[in-house]
Amino acid sequence: MKQIQQHSRIFRGLAPALAIFTATAVASGTTLVHEAFDIPAGDLHGTSGATSHGWANGWHSQYDDDGPVNQHSVSASGLTYPNLATTGGALQIESGGEFAMDHTFRVLDSTFDSGSMWASALIQLSTTAGGTGSFQINFHDDSYNNNLYMGTEWAGSEWQIGRGPEGDARSDSGVAAVGGETFLLVMNLDFAAEEARFWVNPESGITDPGAPATSITSAEFGPIDRISVTSGSFDDVDFTGTVVDEIRVGTSYEAVAPIPEPSTYAAFAGLLALALVYLKRRRVSRG
Repeated sequence: MKQIQQHSRIFRGLAPALAIFTATAVASGTTLVHEAFDIPAGDLHGTSGATSHGWANGWHSQYDDDGPVNQHSVSASGLTYPNLATTGGALQIESGGEFAMDHTFRVLDSTFDSGSMWASALIQLSTTAGGTGSFQINFHDDSYNNNLYMGTEWAGSEWQIGRGPEGDARSDSGVAAVGGETFLLVMNLDFAAEEARFWVNPESGITDPGAPATSITSAEFGPIDRISVTSGSFDDVDFTGTVVDEIRVGTSYEAVAPIPEPSTYAAFAGLLALALVYLKRRRVSRG
């Protein structure tokens, strides 16, 4: 009985560490939408990832009549980012040269129009932003008039957040949109405060990403029921090879920037191993 009481005291002593581990390893909030593009390599349109959720249907294209269509495909390997959970392949633009424009979208299974909405995506541009090129992850409804985007705008060279089909309200982040580098873009839309905040490459796996790189305010943030990937160039920017991955929408920052599960299990196993070693040493020391 005495030994049981001693073991109980040991595990009570470990309780604070277990609580810290649980708070760190289990994301606070809910990931409502996720697309990891775990789809067989090939054409994207009409497909849906095996582990994707929060969508009403597969990916579809809406084309611009002013030029040829950028073709999207699914690559076998996806993007990675330090301490961020990733899986599956990625969306890749196959043809994004002169006068090429496209709008590939997917409808959500619910509409966001109140409260606080977090969203994130990994992006690797094939070329540094600038000239007459534009590349965006868009959040909007069927009208597209209330579009909220994170990406680049015509003639812009920095990652930015903006609202409206023509970037009616937009703000640069101060971070250059460099080609060949993987960026984690995160935004938080507070419908009540009429404010959208924006981060570039925040630390993942934490509860608070800190101060945003920039933000915009607008009374025109409307309902969001779909997400689209849009790119275009009038003459001098070629987005062929640009990659998008790990699109997420959730109720908190942790929900859209979760840590990889294997590291969670490893940390838990390590904690248990320490407890077992401690118990064994106590038994040996007591003869």
